Amino acid sequence: MINATFSEVFFSNGHIDLRGLLSTHDAVHLRNCVKSAVESSRDTGHKDYIVNPRAMETLNIWEKSDEARSIILSTEFAALAAKLLGVSAVRIYHDAALYKMPGVRGTGWHQDNRYMIFNKTVTLWLALSDIPSSIGSLSFVSGSHRLGDFHAEEMRLLIKAERVGLSSIINYGAMNAGDATFHSGWTIHSSAANTTQSAREVLVIIYYPENEPLLNISEYQTRLANKERWCPGTRIADSDRLHPVLYHKLD
Repeated sequence: MINATFSEVFFSNGHIDLRGLLSTHDAVHLRNCVKSAVESSRDTGHKDYIVNPRAMETLNIWEKSDEARSIILSTEFAALAAKLLGVSAVRIYHDAALYKMPGVRGTGWHQDNRYMIFNKTVTLWLALSDIPSSIGSLSFVSGSHRLGDFHAEEMRLLIKAERVGLSSIINYGAMNAGDATFHSGWTIHSSAANTTQSAREVLVIIYYPENEPLLNISEYQTRLANKERWCPGTRIADSDRLHPVLYHKLD
């Protein structure tokens, strides 16, 4: 699925576009499984069902749906993530169903790793339903991942990127169910408002290298909360149940 050229583009830009990662049939099946898990989490008031101004979010679908688990934890997806990270083995950090409802405004420019507890991550952003060009994929600032933490948010983040010569913004346009993008955790990106009459339904899966050390947890308050939720032990190995190894390349 990913050849040397794709990897080179990812290493250079910090993002790639993969059309037809899932077949239409498999995408519809996964969408239904995810929807069932989301509705169950909502109806039971589960802590992983979160409503915020930008999207309805349900965390760790793989723990809530046996049928979705086989796809979310698939070796094939994880192998792609390992190749893009340039490592031999990866764990899942977590997944999340993200529903951006009609009329919800866009998400401003940001870097995911300011909120995460690992320095090296890659996110699979998978369309569960067709996404028209008026919304499109995420928008990415190409090459921004190579400079790490910009220590800024939203428009200040974009201004700082432009000051160091990063002005190429890529949006992959309309997506069909089963299409996907991958992006680095340090890639600056944003998403458009949902101006349609239907929800934008996406599943994200975040991966990190098997033995990746923790970032400076105290640097951002959000990391402290994420450490408690996603890595409650003192060592990465303490969280094997939450973060199983999904792919390990044989020597």
